[in-house]
Amino acid sequence: MGLLWGCVAKVDFLPPTVIPYDSMAAFLADVHRLEVMIQTHSWHADSARYRAMPIYYQIMQRHGIDPTRFRQSWDYYLTHPHHMDSVYVRVIQRLRAQIPSSNLP
Repeated sequence: MGLLWGCVAKVDFLPPTVIPYDSMAAFLADVHRLEVMIQTHSWHADSARYRAMPIYYQIMQRHGIDPTRFRQSWDYYLTHPHHMDSVYVRVIQRLRAQIPSSNLP
């Protein structure tokens, strides 16, 4: 029985306070789109931060994420890279789905 127990794979669940993969990916995809918009408008760094901050909060609100929960989740994902990988696979899928196939490498 002990030998069989040792062969069972460890399942690594997210804590309930962490934003789930799909929700985090949807939020981050929107954030990355905002960052591209900022870069394409060539705003100065100070101006960009000032102009973008309300938009970041709008994105959080649209996704039902408050800044504290985002920070806690982000910190968790940073310390658990295999989970961060799972989130960014989804971010990339979301962003690629919005690019016309003729523009993909």
